[in-house]
Amino acid sequence: MRAFLWVLELCLLTACLSPAVEATSTPLPTRPPVTRTPRPTVTPYPTPTRAPTWTPESTLSPTPEAWYLRYSVPSLRERPYGTGQLEIVEQVEENDSFSRYLIRYPSDNLTIYGYANLPRGAGPFPVIIMLHGRAALDGYETLKENDEYARLYASHGFIVLHPNLRNYPPSDPGENYFLAGMAVDVLNLIALVKTESGQPGLLQAAAPAKIGLWAFSMGGALAWRVLVISPDIRAAFLYSPMSANDSQNAAFLAASGTDPEAEKVLTLPAYAFASLSPDNFYPAIQAAVDIHHGTADRAIPVDWSKKACEELTRLGKTVHCYYYENSDHVFSGNAGLKLEQRMLNFFTTHLKNPAPSATPGP
Repeated sequence: MRAFLWVLELCLLTACLSPAVEATSTPLPTRPPVTRTPRPTVTPYPTPTRAPTWTPESTLSPTPEAWYLRYSVPSLRERPYGTGQLEIVEQVEENDSFSRYLIRYPSDNLTIYGYANLPRGAGPFPVIIMLHGRAALDGYETLKENDEYARLYASHGFIVLHPNLRNYPPSDPGENYFLAGMAVDVLNLIALVKTESGQPGLLQAAAPAKIGLWAFSMGGALAWRVLVISPDIRAAFLYSPMSANDSQNAAFLAASGTDPEAEKVLTLPAYAFASLSPDNFYPAIQAAVDIHHGTADRAIPVDWSKKACEELTRLGKTVHCYYYENSDHVFSGNAGLKLEQRMLNFFTTHLKNPAPSATPGP
């Protein structure tokens, strides 16, 4: 019966295509006045709270190739998330706009570290979860990753959560076929935001109905999977994103010669990706999506973003796509300034304004 539902869901995806339209940016919002309020108590924990390992029924299948079923979109939709709690390890900064904390939380049987920027004031504040790209593990520094953008958001009244996804120290290493393991880390964090908002602690001032994703490069691939699984994301800003197609991403990662998991993914039969690849589940996306990509990006093909934009537009989704002429993967120079303005406008529009009526996805 589950296989039948996957095939039925895939069959619903056929649609006629039409080009996407670029949106016009609006002026930067005025930063709200600073209001000082007591900060959360920093309580270091001697050992992290760990959640039990999830073992889906699908892993018990005797079919040899069925190992991948636990990573399928339908399977990831069915499983629970958010066991345990978000913990403050230490406060690392206090300034006039926000406080910064080193944090950790459980993601299945792993401990994920990261940082949080908490604005001053009573809230409730929208939450932006930032998903980093691929980076060299040697010298990877938690508090420096995407620091400039995280500071920008916090200074304009957004709670920022930036996890070091599995395999990025000091977070634990873990299985990550299809990059689905990292997506699970994000889904567990989303669940914790929902359950801990309004409760004493770091997320007391969080607005659980106003959660956004910011994703760069590899983080874009994670965002696509999260968007077709979770209805809790209102806005997703994708910056030079990887593909929503698992075959493309696996080929890209395998070509680096450093990802044996991607090489195993490429051995799967084509039909397996019907239930795995996020681009087969675009109708489920409820969030507003912004896609930004440079035409001179030599790391991630801009055509991947163009294809995603076309398909989402034809499905009637809220999507705007921006292509930056001659810009590279990281938007060097003036393109970076335009990107910064647009990302702040985007989250202000979709996370600070009243929530629109949601259209249920399949």
